[in-house]
This record gives sequence, structure tokens and C-alpha cells, in this order.
Amino acid sequence: MATAEPSMLLRIPEAARALGIARSLAYEMARDGRLPTVHIGKAVRVPRRRLEEWIEERARAESAGLRRP
Repeated sequence: MATAEPSMLLRIPEAARALGIARSLAYEMARDGRLPTVHIGKAVRVPRRRLEEWIEERARAESAGLRRP
């Protein structure tokens, strides 16, 4: 049985669920540039790979005692 590959792009609510944050906060973070996004026409998506990198960067910064916006 074949398994479907996860989508390369997440909708904002999907990114919010992945991060364990409120959907409204995810929209706010996407709007002000705190979340990595791409625009396809009017659609705003979060690239899965860039989101994973963003999480890793934040984790490294916090473990080094730095805080990033």
C-alpha cells in the first residue's frame, strides 16, 4: 500500500497545528513576516522545509541563549 507524501506547502491552519499554536497567531505571524511564507496568486502557503528550518534555527538560538523575533 502506497503512502501519500506530505504536501510541500502548508496552509496557515495546517502550519498552526504543526506548531501547536492558535490559528489566529499563525495568521498574524505570517502577515508580519515571522513565519516563512510564499504567495501563489492570492494564496499564502508555508513551505514545509522552510518551516522545519525555521524551527531548527529558533531552537539553536534559544539553546545558545539568544532570542529571535
